[in-house]
Amino acid sequence: MRHYLKYMACKFRDEPWEQLFFNILAGYRGTGISIYSYYLVMEGLFGDPPRAPKTASPIEIRFLGPEDMAQIAAMPERDVREPVMQKRLQAGNKCLGVLDGRNVVAFTWCNLEHCHFTEHPFPLAKDEAYLFDAHTSKKYRGTGIAPYLRYRLYEELAKTGRTKLYSITMQPNKPSLRFKSKLNARIVGKGLSVVLFKRWRVVSKFSPV
Repeated sequence: MRHYLKYMACKFRDEPWEQLFFNILAGYRGTGISIYSYYLVMEGLFGDPPRAPKTASPIEIRFLGPEDMAQIAAMPERDVREPVMQKRLQAGNKCLGVLDGRNVVAFTWCNLEHCHFTEHPFPLAKDEAYLFDAHTSKKYRGTGIAPYLRYRLYEELAKTGRTKLYSITMQPNKPSLRFKSKLNARIVGKGLSVVLFKRWRVVSKFSPV
């Protein structure tokens, strides 16, 4: 509970008010009323690569391993525990990260088997991937790290033949929509889900955009 309150304090400073409203309705660990309006987004190598980030010292970009999970779980803006991320790696998911010295300052995950978004899961073909859980440490926001890292992930996935990349963005999350727009990503569908007290769920089908 203490970790959750710290996480929500960060959200109140950084999140748009629409998303905060949905977070409050959902309550602690989603025990209230959860309303999700979201977009299915297609990403990939659609434009010129972003400029290298402006950082005081050289950075390293590499895929993260089990030894890195404790560090990213400890970030104050995070509410995903280390065991969850260890299970992601064990399941074959990959996490590309940015390190400044020994510190992980940004990362982004991908699933190569299926889109595991709860409301609309679907299997992936060999040329597809599902991108999720991108995060940049607050100190490094505004440096250009996030789009640079995301594009590097596009390039790494393209090396394995995966060029059709999907992600989900909540409709009120304007910073995320702006971030993906800078990368020339395209909204290809939208959906709505209502969950009452973790027991009843109503989900609309994706409608094309």
